[in-house]
Amino acid sequence: MAVRYETPPEFPERLHIQTISYCNAKCLFCAYPHVADKVTHGIMEDDVYRKIIDEAALYRPKRIALLLMNEPLLDRKLPERIAYAKKKLSDSTEVTITSNGSILTPKIINSLIDSGLDRIKISIQGLTRDTYERIMGLNYQRTFDGINRLVETLKERKAKKPKVVLSMVNVGQNEDEIRQYKRHWRKKGIKATSVAFENKGGNIAENVELHPFGLKPRTRCYRFNRCAYIIYNGDLILCCADWSRSVVLGNVREKSIREIWQSERLNEIRNNFLQGNHVLLPGICQQCKKTRLAMRSHRNLKGIYQKLLSYFQDQRKT
Repeated sequence: MAVRYETPPEFPERLHIQTISYCNAKCLFCAYPHVADKVTHGIMEDDVYRKIIDEAALYRPKRIALLLMNEPLLDRKLPERIAYAKKKLSDSTEVTITSNGSILTPKIINSLIDSGLDRIKISIQGLTRDTYERIMGLNYQRTFDGINRLVETLKERKAKKPKVVLSMVNVGQNEDEIRQYKRHWRKKGIKATSVAFENKGGNIAENVELHPFGLKPRTRCYRFNRCAYIIYNGDLILCCADWSRSVVLGNVREKSIREIWQSERLNEIRNNFLQGNHVLLPGICQQCKKTRLAMRSHRNLKGIYQKLLSYFQDQRKT
């Protein structure tokens, strides 16, 4: 049975926490290169982080993800922060990160294992060197060596955690490698997935090379009914797609997460979305689009038809 999110829970089921605001990649499908010089940056203070985790411990959310619009491994205190969250929440809450994997040194790998991290998802946007470096702007060999080192270290230490998952965003530049990428990593015993491209609430300009199947408005969204997003300075923003931080709902220094989560402003946004009053939604919601292509259809007849259709639609526009 599908989960319904029309009525939000008392406290968010998932917390996304940005302990550091920086990223070392230049991914074509990401908004970071477009907004990085337009927003403030920093590292979350310890007292702010502990306040967030201490409140979360009262409600036991399903997941705490120490990532948000950043590369979490750039935070030198990350293993310490993970350990604090696991101490407060134990196994009742899954603690995860998503990383580009480019700085998986032996020291970092061992510290992540020691921290008690439950899962690490690695964003790896290509199987070949040319595709990977063109999309991510990182060193192919260094990243792949790091991933292999992580897997080998887990085996050597007979560690069950963190679980390793690889993820690829389906864009035009890597479309031909998706099946091969999944087979390659699954043969190594690593789960490999792919996700649909989205325009990050309009923060990425439309580009047919990124989404050759075209884009469609997002008509269903669970994010503001299930997830809370907190950036490095304590601001709780509306969505993980709000890279420009256009909707700040409150600050956890001044109010509790629960207060902000149940605020009149956020409830008004939820109700307008549920009732279809999209013109009353924030601009970030009105501009949010995702690829028109359904998942797992990039190779079937429907996918081919959609690609041809979008191509001719673009030709008419020009």
